[in-house]
Amino acid sequence: MKTWEGRIQMNTQEFLTQVSATPEEREVLEIIASSRPLKKLQGRYPKPLDLLRSPYLDNPYVFNALLQDFSRDHYSFRPYIKALKGLYPKDPKGLSLLSFMMALSIEMEEPLVQEKVLYLFRHSFPENSPESFGLYSYLLYFSFSLEAYPVLEKYRPYTTRIREAVPLEHFPEQFSLLQFLFQGNPLQIGKGDSGGLSTFLLQLGKALTRSMEISEVYTLSLIDVSKDHSSFPLVQKIEDEHIAITLPFHVGEDRGFIKSHSFLKAMVSVVLNKLQLNPNIYHVRYLNDASLSMAKLGKERKRPVVLTLTPDPHRSMIHEKTHRVVPHNYEEGMEKIHKVQVGKKMLASTGGVLGIGGTKAKKRLLQYFPELETMAKNKPFQMISEGIDIHLPSKESINIEKVLTSKYHRYAIDPKNLGKPYIVNVGRLHPLKGQQKLLEAFYRSGAYEKYNLLIIGGNVQRPNEGERNFLNFEKDFLKSHRELQGSYVHIPGVPNRMVRLIERKINKLENAELPHIYFCSSEKEEFGIAILEAMVEGFIAVGPKAGGVSTYIQHGKNGFLGEMGNVWDMEKSLRETMDFFAAHPKKIQGLKENSIKTIQEDYSMEAISLKFAKFYREVLNYDKC
Repeated sequence: MKTWEGRIQMNTQEFLTQVSATPEEREVLEIIASSRPLKKLQGRYPKPLDLLRSPYLDNPYVFNALLQDFSRDHYSFRPYIKALKGLYPKDPKGLSLLSFMMALSIEMEEPLVQEKVLYLFRHSFPENSPESFGLYSYLLYFSFSLEAYPVLEKYRPYTTRIREAVPLEHFPEQFSLLQFLFQGNPLQIGKGDSGGLSTFLLQLGKALTRSMEISEVYTLSLIDVSKDHSSFPLVQKIEDEHIAITLPFHVGEDRGFIKSHSFLKAMVSVVLNKLQLNPNIYHVRYLNDASLSMAKLGKERKRPVVLTLTPDPHRSMIHEKTHRVVPHNYEEGMEKIHKVQVGKKMLASTGGVLGIGGTKAKKRLLQYFPELETMAKNKPFQMISEGIDIHLPSKESINIEKVLTSKYHRYAIDPKNLGKPYIVNVGRLHPLKGQQKLLEAFYRSGAYEKYNLLIIGGNVQRPNEGERNFLNFEKDFLKSHRELQGSYVHIPGVPNRMVRLIERKINKLENAELPHIYFCSSEKEEFGIAILEAMVEGFIAVGPKAGGVSTYIQHGKNGFLGEMGNVWDMEKSLRETMDFFAAHPKKIQGLKENSIKTIQEDYSMEAISLKFAKFYREVLNYDKC
């Protein structure tokens, strides 16, 4: 087909031809893309032990594909169990084989690796590694003893918390929700990976329980035990009927959970069993192996799973203007193909699908996922926009002048510049969020002569890699561009209500001749909770054209849209916005009013939460059919 829609519905083989790869690499891509990777590998390695010891299994995507293939067939893996009998601690492939078989055991719900085999390897597991945490998860899942393994001593605080956890008061006859947040934490908003989605789930959970539509909401997130977070409690109350569950897990470098998803499923299962908890609906929000493992867990626990679906990675596989397949390198090709496979499995296994946005967003989603039109008859599929609590904050107060000029910040506003308007940016410090490019564009555009720049986000005390990179850049850039000092302030991540309060107080500052701007520096924003929050506080928002922001910002009517791919794009957007204000001063008030009206009428959390609750009930009713 020659149409745009037809090009989107390409098969994986078409994409494979555009991946830059050697013949050996292309063979790996074919294995990952195959519906039966085991058969492909058996053709090369007819003996089970040779297959398991092959270099292919060192590739995380092949590891994953083979694991998925085995787990579909309860008989295909039986000959491979014998491969474990000859293992010994000095075997260079021993630990890899054990990890694979432990993961398969969890998928099969059968302890294929016996304790006596693990005992032989008790000193072989590296400390603070995916392998040692995989062992830990396996032993907990099958109720084996932890005592014989010195490497697990690090996890003792987590073990204690899990074992001492008391069942949560839960009423199975009522309607409850378990929502998963595997990137971020609702109790750590603005720090690490905790950004807009963390804020949204926090507010959605509150709104659902306040509305009485859902009796209990549980938000399950992770702490990464590859770093030290031993003081974090397992269960915390956000509100009376909204509970945060923070699960220990070794995330490390496997942020897509490609090799670790089985162990994640094991840990979630252990904790839910200990808390005697099995809510009516599970909700996942990423196309990755963590979400797929939760879909499997839901099936095991006889609970339907809802998936929030976005057009990734498909969107980056086809050029939107030329309609051609975009060439990728080998590493990118593996990632894209794997995600497409995960997406297909997720659509087949979920009880309902939610898209973000309205009619325009739905059309785009159907282009990338034509399967949505051929799903099982009446299987719930609906588009719901995300929203915000438009009433935050209430009676709290701060001295905004002191906040902006505080010497406790790395950089602060010079008191003589307090009367200048503000460009505000809120979010986690990550390359995808583009704060580094924004700081450069702020200088290059000359915006600092008229505006102050306020960036809110990041953990300054215990930065992760992305935060540390930005902080180092910030230090060097401000040192070499001293004219920015006094017009730039960076406030570390603070609770959402404090962000809203800061924005509200800034809008009440006197003497600003130009309007305050909220500038979203992400190249693509799927929706943009922080943008909505700034708009309802009266900021004029500038957001990216790519993604879902265009569903609520109409360029020149209630905000502005621009390209955000690089520094020059952002510089252009800043210049054009300031030029518009200079040329059309009488339109500024109308922009503000339209901005506030858009959010109040269409994106209030109260209204959005009712739509979510109604959809969840549809899924429950469908699941009973």
